[in-house]
Amino acid sequence: MNAKSFTLIELLIVIAIIGILAGILIVSMTSATNSANDTRRKADINQLVKAITIIKTTDGVLPTETNANCKLGSTNSSENCSGIQAKLTAQGMTIPKDPVSGNYYIYNRVSADDFTLSASMSDTSTYAYSSANSSYTSSSLVNGSCGSSNNTVSLTAPVSNLCDTGTPTTASADSSTVLLMHMDGENNGTTLTDQSGKTITRTGDTKTITATKKFGTASAYFDGSGDYLSIPVSTDFDFGTGDFTIDFWVYQTSSKAQRYITQYNGSNYWQLYYDSGGQHRIIF
Repeated sequence: MNAKSFTLIELLIVIAIIGILAGILIVSMTSATNSANDTRRKADINQLVKAITIIKTTDGVLPTETNANCKLGSTNSSENCSGIQAKLTAQGMTIPKDPVSGNYYIYNRVSADDFTLSASMSDTSTYAYSSANSSYTSSSLVNGSCGSSNNTVSLTAPVSNLCDTGTPTTASADSSTVLLMHMDGENNGTTLTDQSGKTITRTGDTKTITATKKFGTASAYFDGSGDYLSIPVSTDFDFGTGDFTIDFWVYQTSSKAQRYITQYNGSNYWQLYYDSGGQHRIIF
């Protein structure tokens, strides 16, 4: 009977191969974990940006802060962001922290209109948002200016040569329409209806007026002091990744920041608004 066994060299080669494969597996798992943690950090920053932007739009200014580059969520008065934290918690929001270290994200009130938010990533780079130009940046990546090289697109709404005369086409609700309000009515009227069937709740002095209107018999008038219309929470406005269209006319008589349309349903919200810098924006 012939007995065979591994030589010392063969055993060393096998051990070396196992060691290399184990090293590759560890590196791969670490990379995947870091990627998941960084994705969570970016999602946290995005969630905070949306919430703070809504606060800024609602109040017209950002709340003042005692500390610059403060730690968002800290209970230490010498380092926390007392102003914006109070607003966020009043909304019922649990302020997120770094998923690994538990450190707080850094918030800075640059001015009454602008702020920055930042987080440290797994590779020690900084992921940051600046409301001054509504952009996210990473300190470790330089990828050119706004455009295809940076996977972003700059959009400018036309302000001239707009078609605003003539007789409008009559519109009616179809199966794809989830809200249709012409704002027709009598002068100083208080009845506003949706042709798709949703219940409209009027708040404040909201009313229809006939002196200023785009088409039809009237338009809705909001005096800028607590006036708004609301409807019950509906998944019709959870757009997801599908196509959607929002179409409306607004005649603004003040440069004050204004919210036009807001959907808030727990963590799912979006907003169309006019900021104090004179820009029309939409956030998701």
